[in-house]
Amino acid sequence: MTIKSIHEPKRNLLRKYPLGSFFVLSYLFFLIALLIIAAIISLTSVSDIIMGFLIAFGAWTPNLAAIVITGVTGGQTEVRRLFAGWLKWRVNPGWYLFGLVPILIAFLSVGLFSLAGNASLPETRNGLTTSAFLLMIFFNTIQGAAGEELGWRGFALPGLQKRYSSLASAVILGLMVSGWHGMLHLVSPTGIPEWQFVLALISYSIIVTWAYNKSRGNVLIATLFHFAFNFGLELVSMRLGLIPLESLFAIGTAIYTAMAVILILITGKNLSKEITS
Repeated sequence: MTIKSIHEPKRNLLRKYPLGSFFVLSYLFFLIALLIIAAIISLTSVSDIIMGFLIAFGAWTPNLAAIVITGVTGGQTEVRRLFAGWLKWRVNPGWYLFGLVPILIAFLSVGLFSLAGNASLPETRNGLTTSAFLLMIFFNTIQGAAGEELGWRGFALPGLQKRYSSLASAVILGLMVSGWHGMLHLVSPTGIPEWQFVLALISYSIIVTWAYNKSRGNVLIATLFHFAFNFGLELVSMRLGLIPLESLFAIGTAIYTAMAVILILITGKNLSKEITS
């Protein structure tokens, strides 16, 4: 029996169930990454910079899973096509403005928080210097934004939309992404109710699925939206200290949910689908 024949059943399984295999590998790779990060932290103290890179290491596991499955099922040509989703930069400039909407939503949440007469602000704030601002841009880019979207929107979403409606695909993906994050929340609670986190990610997934379809499968716009979501949370709450994170997330969840409901009412279950691959 050759080495090739030993590995062939595993390859056939990945080829037969690429989507299921992707989600399993995403969770497995993330669990391994969390264990490695936990071991490093337990053995030595790490700076904020090193911690930022460790978070990026864990965040890239969906992309890694997508690359593995794509490589097995389609070879180098399909892997290059997967990465090409980031190269579709020639789109209507309005899509780039859309990608920055989460930052606007973060500041809108602050305004609504203030209008409600709330005065309970975070006890600590990290401040915002030029270097801190640049580091925020850098790490929010290489962590969740660039680290996850090639997997979630570049690989999983097109595959789901081949089987289900865009709405069903968005909900399924939102559940899977929230479950993936939930593994981290088990060891590092956020203080945000898990049901709220799941609702926010499902609504987020519906909005981004609509944008992905309307922009003809543009993973770059989905990545920018992800960046702006994380950047906005960190900027207004942890850096500027304008609103407690729990309040920011609660108000933001309501806004994203309202946006998702409006999109469903306007576009229907296919979310104006224009692309499925």
